[in-house]
Amino acid sequence: MKREIPKYKKEKVKELTKLIDSSDVVALVEMSKLPASQLQHIREKLRGRADILMSKKSLMNLALEASSKKGIKEMTKFLDVMPAFLITTMDPFELSVTIDKEKVPSAPRKGDIAPEDIVVKAGPTPFAPGPIIAELSELGLKTKVDAGKLAVIRDTVVAKEGDEINDKLAAILKRLEIKPMKVGLKLVAVCEKGDIYSGDVLTVSQEEYMEKISLAYRSAFNIAFNMKFVTEETVVPLLSQGKTEAWNLSVNLAILSPETRDIVLSLANSRMMILAHIINEKEPKALSEEFSKMLAEIGIKEVFGGE
Repeated sequence: MKREIPKYKKEKVKELTKLIDSSDVVALVEMSKLPASQLQHIREKLRGRADILMSKKSLMNLALEASSKKGIKEMTKFLDVMPAFLITTMDPFELSVTIDKEKVPSAPRKGDIAPEDIVVKAGPTPFAPGPIIAELSELGLKTKVDAGKLAVIRDTVVAKEGDEINDKLAAILKRLEIKPMKVGLKLVAVCEKGDIYSGDVLTVSQEEYMEKISLAYRSAFNIAFNMKFVTEETVVPLLSQGKTEAWNLSVNLAILSPETRDIVLSLANSRMMILAHIINEKEPKALSEEFSKMLAEIGIKEVFGGE
């Protein structure tokens, strides 16, 4: 005989389903290893922007199955954690950034996975010499006694990214107050307008994201500029380049204009003086006596420099 589902469970499923169907964005977050105090802090920070709905995994699964929201049923495959619903109007990326900002540093516990290389920096420790020396040595830490306390001689990686933290390392890192872990909600998946985004896709460093946007802008600008493609951003530098190129062409072709007159006449005078000097050296009588005397007195090096 099929077991009757209690009324309160049916009501809870209806409540969750209604909230899911009426929400712009529905997310699944993982609650494991989240202290109650931190959860309360996060609720306060998200107030007015997002609501965290906690329930039994089986009821959450039924609510997803019963929902008429496009694509939402695919979220059931992400329920293999300690989940909660997060209902919000924020877009998935904004939600991811907001959740990440509320994470707090924490010392690792046994079984945690190192999120990055964990380094113990060279310098003093709170440990007095004793049996602790052997424990530190097991972790690859070389020490010396300094002012009655142990000091780590050099920076040492005690766990690589992806390594599982054992109990000994967790205990030492806690005593050293090294906190490589981040405690907070973990975004598992988000459904928006029928599209499902996994949490790892949404985890983007703001600095890295802005650098990529900046690089894309610079690349697009360079392409447009080199193609002489006029836009609001390229019109001024293109006109400036065009003016410079026109000025250079006019000078090289000795075309007189208000902008080129002085430099063209100056260059013409310089070339004339060089030619006169060469002629004066080979055929002194070809020039007037007064001009030859002037060239001899001035000296070509004084006028033009060089060897």
